[in-house]
Amino acid sequence: MAPSKAKELYDGWADTYTRSVDDWGYEAPERVAQILERLCEPQGRTVKLQILDAGAGDGLTGGALRQHGFANYAARITGIDLSPRLLDIARQRAVYDELAEVDLSQPLAYEDEAFDVVNCIGVLSYLSAKSGVLREFARVSRRGSGLIAFTLRTDHAPAWAAERQALVDDGTWELVEESDPLPYLPHNPAYGTEILVVAYVYRAKASRAADDDA
Repeated sequence: MAPSKAKELYDGWADTYTRSVDDWGYEAPERVAQILERLCEPQGRTVKLQILDAGAGDGLTGGALRQHGFANYAARITGIDLSPRLLDIARQRAVYDELAEVDLSQPLAYEDEAFDVVNCIGVLSYLSAKSGVLREFARVSRRGSGLIAFTLRTDHAPAWAAERQALVDDGTWELVEESDPLPYLPHNPAYGTEILVVAYVYRAKASRAADDDA
């Protein structure tokens, strides 16, 4: 879907978005937040984790992170999204330290290694694997420790397989965890039990092929 169409869709849906996904049984933000809580153990750290919530929407994902180990004292969360209307609602939830309107099909305006965690839930369905978004997530993640978590619908995952593996092969990241297929929108008749979602967590590696070529 073109960014302009996605922006139009979500701006128009913003006021009822949370109600809709709740009715459809959407649990991906909670499930991934629980995985990250287990992997990060932020309460034991002395420095706040820097988290990028890419595709923050109306704040459901940020809220899930705050509830599962990433309280205000443990993390600084930056939320980005294409929809200004959803960002307005997210701002009211007061779960983000910073919010910005960003098109994920374009390079991110963040420095290398800016974040300890990049979280992208329910968003890649609207992007192409050729957009370079996964490589951008790895670029802005801390080398050797930064985690990149995202979900893919089971009907879309094959289109992303080659790009995910390419980043493994060139030393950009390594797979930490891949969930079993999980319910996506089980109470939505268009998806039901036929279309599920898989959560992936990768770790940015300490050295990357780009450095070897420099």
